[in-house]
Amino acid sequence: MLSFLLCAAATFATTATATPSWTQGYLAEYFHQCEPGSFVDKMMTDDSFEPELVCEDMATNGCDTLTLDFTNKKPGCQAWRGTECGMEGGFPGVNMPDSFSAKYTGHLDIPTTGSYEFCLDSDDGSKIWVDGTMVADDNSVHGMGWPECGTIDLVAGKTVTIQINYYENDGLAGLRLYWRVPNSVETDPVIIAPKYLTHSHTVDGVTSQHAGLRGEYFRQCHKHENIASLNLQQKQPVSHTVVKKREINYWYCDAFWCPDYVDPANSDSWKEDSCQEDPTVHESCVPYKDYFALRLTGYIVLNGIPAGHDSMNCTFRLTSVDGATFYLGDEMTTPLIDHDGLHDWWTDRSSEQSFVVHSRDIALNSTWPGGYIPFRVEYFNNNDEHALVLEMKGCHDMTTYSNFAPLRLTEFQLPADTDINATNPPDRQCKACGTSAGR
Repeated sequence: MLSFLLCAAATFATTATATPSWTQGYLAEYFHQCEPGSFVDKMMTDDSFEPELVCEDMATNGCDTLTLDFTNKKPGCQAWRGTECGMEGGFPGVNMPDSFSAKYTGHLDIPTTGSYEFCLDSDDGSKIWVDGTMVADDNSVHGMGWPECGTIDLVAGKTVTIQINYYENDGLAGLRLYWRVPNSVETDPVIIAPKYLTHSHTVDGVTSQHAGLRGEYFRQCHKHENIASLNLQQKQPVSHTVVKKREINYWYCDAFWCPDYVDPANSDSWKEDSCQEDPTVHESCVPYKDYFALRLTGYIVLNGIPAGHDSMNCTFRLTSVDGATFYLGDEMTTPLIDHDGLHDWWTDRSSEQSFVVHSRDIALNSTWPGGYIPFRVEYFNNNDEHALVLEMKGCHDMTTYSNFAPLRLTEFQLPADTDINATNPPDRQCKACGTSAGR
């Protein structure tokens, strides 16, 4: 039934046979921008894709990548196709135990002419390109011990480019890069020795060649410029909650948003309660403080048309870091307010947009019976602080909304029988939302 929360939600009015009962609040769905599988699938040549850590020279970075042989070094892991080889706590010199991705680039010296076999064994996904050609694809969530291999013809004396993309989901982590040289006496593929790998390293404007690969590590897999690039309509939310205690009034926070958390020891700290250092403090907390997105859906009650009038004009605006959009009414493909993109909250509010509510549209058996009008807010944040505030003016209660003010919580409603556990994307989408929805 939740498809009407995301699509042309007025379908409720046309299909319902009885007046529903309502409960205060709105549905919040949380998404992680990190899509490590997507990271691995792309060669990632975009210069705006900035690593959090670079490992290429011990003297400069405090870590290097002489070869790709990241395992726990237990005896059972020394052989080809060793299992239970994953490492606890991430790779050496890299303080990222979980939820990270990596790109390793450099050059490979070719010792002899013929068909080369390259193999990746990883926990979790990985992929390799040699001289721009994708050779082996091990991109999925799995442990070590099941390497994927591919072949490519190479010429002796030539130096070719090499790139390996990798991601770690959670739990153990590991990565090995093997090859089998033509006419080799080795029965199985072997780890590529550092002497065959080089990369260019620039310090103070001077470029030199160093042994091994350049390793770049990313805690996030994608920086986004706008909400559209996230394709939220195709994504499974990481978690969700029904917010019953807080308006869409999330002020500056550089930790974790926890909409419904109230400090039992200090009930007066309401504004501060929504921003917590520990996301496990309450089930309503967004599980990420950077590189996340959220979608808020439900109904806004707009039925306070003044006596003697047949309509009222409601003006809305958004404040956010970074992008946010606000949809209201039947139009769920074009936002009423488009405040997308990268910006600060204290210097860049959205434009003010009006929405006219007519008495004929909120009458019984009309478009929005009782003035329960569907809405959707989408928001994303790359890093650092985040903020999101939805305000209204000149509508409903002119005492409260004589000037812009956050919508009161009582204005937000959900049907009492909303299935908040229906988190599969098909349950929340319909084809009317766009060509990509409902797949």
